[in-house]
Amino acid sequence: MNPALRRGLLLAVLGLLAGSVGPAAATPIGAHAPPAYGGECSPGLSLNVSSSGSSAPLFVSFSLSEPWGAPDSVNWSFGDGSTYAGSGDGLLAPEHLYEYPGSFDVSVSLSKGSDSGACGVTVVVAPSPLAVRVQADPISGSAPLTVHFSAVITGGTGTFLSAVWSFGDGRTATGFNVSYTYATPGSYNASFALVDSANQSAQGYQLIAVASTGDGSSGPRSGVDPTLLEGVALGVGVAVLGVILVERLRLRSRRDAPAGPEGGPEPGPPGGPSPPAVPAFPGPAGEPPVPSAAPVTGPRAELATAGAQEPATPDAAPGTAPEVSSSLAAAPAAAVRRPRLSQRVLVHLYLQGHLADGEIAPPGFTQGGMAEALGVAQSPLSGVLRRLVVAGILTQDTRHVRGEDRRLRVYRLTPLGETLAKDLYRAREKPSPGAPADPENPL
Repeated sequence: MNPALRRGLLLAVLGLLAGSVGPAAATPIGAHAPPAYGGECSPGLSLNVSSSGSSAPLFVSFSLSEPWGAPDSVNWSFGDGSTYAGSGDGLLAPEHLYEYPGSFDVSVSLSKGSDSGACGVTVVVAPSPLAVRVQADPISGSAPLTVHFSAVITGGTGTFLSAVWSFGDGRTATGFNVSYTYATPGSYNASFALVDSANQSAQGYQLIAVASTGDGSSGPRSGVDPTLLEGVALGVGVAVLGVILVERLRLRSRRDAPAGPEGGPEPGPPGGPSPPAVPAFPGPAGEPPVPSAAPVTGPRAELATAGAQEPATPDAAPGTAPEVSSSLAAAPAAAVRRPRLSQRVLVHLYLQGHLADGEIAPPGFTQGGMAEALGVAQSPLSGVLRRLVVAGILTQDTRHVRGEDRRLRVYRLTPLGETLAKDLYRAREKPSPGAPADPENPL
């Protein structure tokens, strides 16, 4: 065949092939065209979609081609609640970040004078790899040692088939936050195994060192906890201040008492005059009451103010975490004042563990989850949470929550709140000596 004729036939075939492809939309990794559009745009339009991967978090680039010039209006809906609208060519090629896995129906409509059209595509974002990290507090100490475990989860689907703890001594538990008491000295490799709804699995580990009674130096931590020393010093200082104030009030009452027959104070009951009753302001758990005449300042005053108008609340309902260790009880109301709802909220959030930025939150960080775990109505709880945020003890943001189909407001402890909650939690674990247990009034 003549070479020139052969080249002409080849060019003709290529031209036919190019015409048959036309301006159809491209299908990127992790995306496919939705049935509602039949995989096609309005005549004259084409939509190209591209991404650098397929799992969350995923950046997706969109490019819309149209024949009319700069459009009068462009409206994008990215399928996850986000929209983008305006006019001009600058809106024809947006980028969007899909933070979480799922299937998202994307649509775009535009108009230019009397001309209009629309395109669409469904972007499918796969789950990112599941990972888990174990947090434990404390990680060493003398037997018997009670350790609070919490799981920090990233990636995955956000819904789970199983969550199992193994404490290294043959015992296990389920849940995301548990407490366990090691009664025997030794070194224990605690682990947490997790499986999500896509059958992805992950494990985390933490070594726990338990020393013999009276020997706390064999673990990774040594010396006396500075926080404990600060708490003891603060408690002693408050107690001394209370004694001084009570003594001053007693002396003042004797000085101001009516004169008796000899010009001295009015005789009192046998045994000498009794000091006037001084109302006490309840301090945080583990600290003696402070007389009302003594001003209370600092973070503890903020916590007291946040809960000053809290109603009495019923006993806390059991949480989702299993009770592995024996329950810790407070003294009866006659010996120890019932903890305020604000104090119970701080201990609850402390037991939930740390929540990283961008992490999918467990339900226990939400107002509804706290109301269910503490056994209180959401109305008084809402006011307490608001005051704790204003006082700088809590911080709030909105994010995805496990098992929920929409973002919810979650609450976390600030560094100040973390310090207060840790003091309250330790005071709960070490009730005052001689105070009888009251299983009906847990903290």
